[in-house]
Formats: sequence, C-alpha cells, structure tokens
Amino acid sequence: MRFAPQKYNLTHFTRRRGFDLEVPVKLQGTEVHPKPTVRILGVILDTKLHWKAHKEAVAQKMTTQMLALQRTTAST
Repeated sequence: MRFAPQKYNLTHFTRRRGFDLEVPVKLQGTEVHPKPTVRILGVILDTKLHWKAHKEAVAQKMTTQMLALQRTTAST
C-alpha cells in the first residue's frame, strides 16, 4: 500500500477553547498542516462540528440548482 501525502486533509475536532488547532503532523517526511474544514464523502466538517460550513455549501449548491432549473423550465 502506498500513501499519497498531498491528498491528505488534516483537521482537529474539538470544542475546547485553549486547544491549538495549528499543530502540523509529519507523514512520511511531509508536514501536513491542519485546515479549518475538510470534505469527507461529500460532507463538509469543521473543527468544532457545528455544521456551518456544510450548511453554507448546501445552500450555495441549492441556489445554483434552482437557477439552472428556472432556466430550463422558463418559457421562450
């Protein structure tokens, strides 16, 4: 099995106030820095698991889909 470090996303899940969310991890000699949000199987998770980032992404996608639907069903 071979790992591709450039494809890894790192985030720390915690609701603790004093926790340092910027601690990087070394993976096969490559340093991976944490991100505030990650996408896993289509679900966007943030560090505090409040779902705000996922709700915003769904709302944006819904807006785009509604505009596309309106364009296809509009009378010409």
